[in-house]
Amino acid sequence: MSKLLSIPASHSQNHGTWAQAQFLLFWYSWLRWQRTDVSALPPPIIIGALGGSGTRMLVQFLQSAGVWMGSWINPRTEDAMATRHFFQKYFADTFCLLEQQQKIPAHLLACFQQTIRAHRWHIPQPEQAWGFKNPRSMWLIPFIQQLYPDMKFIHVVRDGRDMALSNNQNLLAKHAGLLLGEAGMKQDMLHQQLLLWDKGNRIARTTGEKLNKGHYLILKYEDLCFQPRETLTTLLQFIGHPVDTTLIEQGCQKLKPSPGIGRWQQQSTVIEAALTASIKETLLDFAYDE
Repeated sequence: MSKLLSIPASHSQNHGTWAQAQFLLFWYSWLRWQRTDVSALPPPIIIGALGGSGTRMLVQFLQSAGVWMGSWINPRTEDAMATRHFFQKYFADTFCLLEQQQKIPAHLLACFQQTIRAHRWHIPQPEQAWGFKNPRSMWLIPFIQQLYPDMKFIHVVRDGRDMALSNNQNLLAKHAGLLLGEAGMKQDMLHQQLLLWDKGNRIARTTGEKLNKGHYLILKYEDLCFQPRETLTTLLQFIGHPVDTTLIEQGCQKLKPSPGIGRWQQQSTVIEAALTASIKETLLDFAYDE
C-alpha cells in the first residue's frame, strides 16, 4: 500500500491512479469492518456501455438532476472506483457463471455488497437517488439484478462501425480471450472491435429487456448529440425526474459531440467488408441502417 500512496498524482500514467490508491487504502482498512445491509436500499440507476461510447456526459447530467453517482470516481472517465475494483477482480468469474447459467456463489454477492457500501460511503442522504457508471456492467446485468431487482439500466450505444475505429481498446486488452473466444482472437483488431460491439450490445439488450417494464433504456450517443433536448427529456422521464427545461438546456450546453461520429464512412469499403451477418443484424436492431 505504501508504494501506491507514494505515486504523486501529477506523475501518474493514468489520471485515476491517485484516486485509486486512496480508494484502496479506504477499502482495505476501514471499510472491511462494515456490514450494513445494502440490499434494502433504493435501487440504483446504472450506466453501461462499451468504452468510448460517450457516457461521461451522462454521469454529469444525472448528478445535476440530483442523482448521487459517487465521490470515489475516476476523474478521467467518471467510472465508479468501487465497481472498477470489483470488476477488475471478479468480472471474468462472474461473466463465465452467467454465460454457463450457473448459480452465483454467495461470496461474489457479498463482495458486490461491499462494493456498494464503498461506493455510497459519502452519500449525503441515504434515501436519495443514486447510481454508478461502469462500462463492464452491461455484461453483468443479471448479476446486479440479483441484488437490486428494481434497478434501472441506461444502455448507451454508439455506431459499431465508428467504434471499430476507436483507439479505446481497454476491454479487448483485458478480456479479449474471455469475450471473443479462440476464433475471435485470431481476427485482426478491426474485426475484434466489431465482434466485441456486436456481442456486448446483444447481451446487454437481451438481459436488459428482462428487467422490470420501464427499467431499461437504450440511449444512442448519436441521438444525444443531434437531438439532445428530446434525448435528455427521455432520460429525465426514465429516472422519474420532472422534465426541467433549464436543466436540459444546461445539459445541451455541455455537450461536445465527438468528431469521430460517422468516421467509418471514410473507410466504408474496409468496414463493410468486415461486417458479418450478425453484426449487420445488430446494427439494424439499434437503427443503424445507413
